[in-house]
Amino acid sequence: MARDNKHVVKIGGSLLFDDKLNVNTARIQEFVEFIKANLGRIDAVVVGGGKVARLYINNIKAIHANEAMQDRLGIEVSRLNALALANLVGMDVAYQGVPASIEELLRVKSAVPGKIVFLGGLEIGQSTTSVACEVAEALERPLVIGTDVDGIYTKDPNKHKDAKKLDEVTPVEAARILDLANFSNQQAGEYRILDNVSLGIISRSKIPVRIVKGETKALAAALAGEKIGTFVRC
Repeated sequence: MARDNKHVVKIGGSLLFDDKLNVNTARIQEFVEFIKANLGRIDAVVVGGGKVARLYINNIKAIHANEAMQDRLGIEVSRLNALALANLVGMDVAYQGVPASIEELLRVKSAVPGKIVFLGGLEIGQSTTSVACEVAEALERPLVIGTDVDGIYTKDPNKHKDAKKLDEVTPVEAARILDLANFSNQQAGEYRILDNVSLGIISRSKIPVRIVKGETKALAAALAGEKIGTFVRC
């Protein structure tokens, strides 16, 4: 890992929208302030497609679209989300483009090393979480993943009141807990905290990964080194 204190941050695209799919200006402004307050701790941000991507995918699926086209739609929405956030954060802080590959990301970081780079999806069949792991691997950075829960639990906390949050897990333990044995059945637009591709990258590269609630307070605490959420230990 790099010697400085910069991280890759993964957030959901739902940050930009409320439950009615209106632009959530308050949360966006909060996130912009979070970025500016943590300039020395963030190297890149990967943004998911969120509710809008799922809305597109579900409605197009109802008419007709194969899985590849559904994935393509999700990628384009996530890239639009990333571009919007880069623009709102501002050109003094963020690169005003969205790399379409790891190779392009590395060229951008070489050209403008001090700027935060925002990314969305990259390839069909790849989740934005696995993109975040790949970015962290390429940049040799720790990864902080913001999700809709505050870590990995022994069971789905939305369905089981007796679920317990785990402070640490290995990639193998995470795969078992998250029931990834049949992960090949995942469809375009479906979101899971981690997938097999993500865990494979984490395992091979020994990337330090911390999973926290996708709110600015929790993200900032993780960037500051606080032991919150769940740490994926290799």
